[in-house]
Amino acid sequence: MNVDAHEGRGDARTQPTAGSAHRNPRSVTVSGDNHGPITTGDFSPITQVSLDPLPPIAQAGPAAGPIGVPGASRDFAGRHAELTELHRLLMTGPGKAHVISGLGGIGKSALAARYTQVYAGSYQQIIWVAADSPASINAGLARLAVALEPHLAAFLTDLALVDRAAAWLVEKSKWLLVLDNVERPADLSELFGRIAPSSGSILVTSRRQHDWERIGATQSRLDVLPRLDALALLAGLVGEFAPTELPTAYRLCELLGFLPLALEQAGAYIRQCQSDVRGYLELFQSQPAAFLGAADLDTPAAATIARVWNVTLEQIAEVPSALELLLIIAWLGPHGIPESLFDFLPPDRRGEVPYALGALADYSMISRAPAPPGDSDTSQRISVHRLVQAVARTADPDDRYREPLLVRISRGIACLMLRAALSGHPEHPSAWPAYRRLGEHAEAYINHATPDTDDGESAAVLVNYATYLQNQGHTARSIELFSRAYECCLRVYGPDHEQTIATLTNMVRPHESAGNLKSAVSVGEAALQSAQNAFSDDNRVTLIASRNLAYALQRSGSVDRAIELFERTLVMCTRSLGADDELTLGTRAMLAGAYATSGDITQAIGIFQHVVADSDRELGASHPDTIAARCNMADAYLKAGDALRAVVTLEQTLGIAEKTLGTRHPGMLTIRSNLANAYVQAGRTAAALKLNIALLKDCLDALGENHHETLLSRINLAMSYASVRDMSQAIASGTIALSECHRVLGDDHPTTLSAKINLANLHLLAGEPELTVRLLEEALSVVRRILTPNDPQIVTTLSSLSLAHAVLGDIRQALDVAAECQALAERSLSDQDKRMAQVRFNLAIVSAKAGRRPNAA
Repeated sequence: MNVDAHEGRGDARTQPTAGSAHRNPRSVTVSGDNHGPITTGDFSPITQVSLDPLPPIAQAGPAAGPIGVPGASRDFAGRHAELTELHRLLMTGPGKAHVISGLGGIGKSALAARYTQVYAGSYQQIIWVAADSPASINAGLARLAVALEPHLAAFLTDLALVDRAAAWLVEKSKWLLVLDNVERPADLSELFGRIAPSSGSILVTSRRQHDWERIGATQSRLDVLPRLDALALLAGLVGEFAPTELPTAYRLCELLGFLPLALEQAGAYIRQCQSDVRGYLELFQSQPAAFLGAADLDTPAAATIARVWNVTLEQIAEVPSALELLLIIAWLGPHGIPESLFDFLPPDRRGEVPYALGALADYSMISRAPAPPGDSDTSQRISVHRLVQAVARTADPDDRYREPLLVRISRGIACLMLRAALSGHPEHPSAWPAYRRLGEHAEAYINHATPDTDDGESAAVLVNYATYLQNQGHTARSIELFSRAYECCLRVYGPDHEQTIATLTNMVRPHESAGNLKSAVSVGEAALQSAQNAFSDDNRVTLIASRNLAYALQRSGSVDRAIELFERTLVMCTRSLGADDELTLGTRAMLAGAYATSGDITQAIGIFQHVVADSDRELGASHPDTIAARCNMADAYLKAGDALRAVVTLEQTLGIAEKTLGTRHPGMLTIRSNLANAYVQAGRTAAALKLNIALLKDCLDALGENHHETLLSRINLAMSYASVRDMSQAIASGTIALSECHRVLGDDHPTTLSAKINLANLHLLAGEPELTVRLLEEALSVVRRILTPNDPQIVTTLSSLSLAHAVLGDIRQALDVAAECQALAERSLSDQDKRMAQVRFNLAIVSAKAGRRPNAA
């Protein structure tokens, strides 16, 4: 396994300033190893450049054929009344959901699939989504978006695709959305909220019997097949029964619990083996009646399927690789398994795959269907029933087909296949379609393979998939998987192994992205300590850990400590790696960003200029790292008040990046955002507003409404409205931005804090100091809790709060806050820091107001 620590420019952002309502005080982010976006911080979004704007989703017509519907059974009997009633319910209640509930194996999914065949003409689009978790639901919606507009898959994030699919469902009518195997009604709440009101139909299958009325869904319960329908299903598979065979056939149906899944597999066996009902009955009765010690097999239906399994496996095991493939499939998701995944088997086994899959399909152990429309992988998709998977994953020392060693081997092969298939860099947009296609299978493997069974290969899958999720905006899940990968590495490799330390180092960034600044510092300190214990101070792993900790310290407000550590790391990088190594250049750029955060803009500009020159020479002007360095340098020009020079630099950078990265590369998004900010400071406020309006639209299109960078774009837009003195629109936009940040990130996230502080200042500019005071006091309590005591953010928040009290007429309170602000500013801000100038300006106003009321103090 090879789990690399991020080696790029890092993230050289500074903290937001509360004293100004219309300027971006954050410096540029250069994150990770520059395979991903170059971000600009709290008020500057990553957004998608779209020289050819995305067309309105309403213009997208339906895809060519159903999307995601699993391969239907070749034989289906009975359920005529259920089908008719189901159609009546769905047709008379558009926009509502109807739930088919019942036990596993009873035929819920088969009935839903049959309905999509019989009544296909009633709908313009049919979409089938495996819905056993919110993540699976989102994956299904993303597939819908790709099927509708295949060209979007290469550059839109999962969140953006989900938003686009939901918007299409709202705009269109006469569609059927099948949500298969929903575990909890609450999992549908978000989806129902997104697509309401809509005029389509929703069909849900679930083992859950209760609580559907809470989400406005009607319900019907599916029972086992009636006796005559069960006999008809079996007869359709094996041929008509002679009168003398009916008692035996009925006995077999009875022993199979009248379960359609069991009947279908039994019938397939009889047909393939050219056997008869009596012979199969004898084989079935010879199997153990119960399979003990397995939680997955604790229902009569599961035990029945396990007995059917053993009968069938007597034949399938004779087909090369068939048993092996079935055991491997058991560790993946139940639907949409691309047959191309088996291309990652060892070369000597690949030739057996088509024959083995054909045999499994013949015996009804799997079904096959065409690839969904728009998918670049055109291989057939495999579906398998969850009960069959549960049996195959459940080791039994008394069953030669499910011996513990065989089950462990199959789990390991599934892991190796996923690792090979997900080997593309998860931050590269070119790799996103593969991660999107296999994401639910990675999730299934991760959920089925418990942490105690993880090995080094599992850790590699966890790290790559966690990095992908982080890049898509799913930060909480990313942290979970990184943590699990680290625990695995500790157990497998030990605390001093390079892979263990690299995994821990990679965890710093998602904690920071999630707003867990103290956790980011704690993880960074642990990673550096581990690296220093295991390696020398000039080892590359140690240097990366040191640099990442320095950045975490900077983000948490400990800027002086960050600068000290950056400087020490830079000396070691230069000495051991050379001045032109990428890690050295990246560390130097991050040091410059830390100087900018501290207010030492002159020092920051000087370093950035050297970094740009060195990157130009060593990497070339079009290299992403060189582009990032230019963006950082432009932001430093802004902090120095040289807006014209910043505009020129960014416009030149935009031209270079567009030719190199293409119009839809994530790295392009930030440059436009920085340019909008530069326009504001250069006095070109109308141009900035126009650009920020386009940026938010592109952000929503490319990243989705829940992505962190979309939230930053909303904050930016509010500030841009303020710059043209449209305060009503500024406050409206700022209120939406804060509401969205609360919803997505929670109250304590730094971005939510920034949204609140900016909205407070907007209210102050609009002459509403009461609202300003309330918002700033709420923000101050958060700032004191999540940042270090001397962080400049506390100074700027106190400065704004003092001014708001003074405007409100509460001079005594204003002076008390001003005194605390003055003392803290002298400790944490230099005279050259532009924030100090803003603080002094605010405090001067407070003093002037106090002077007009000499008795107030």
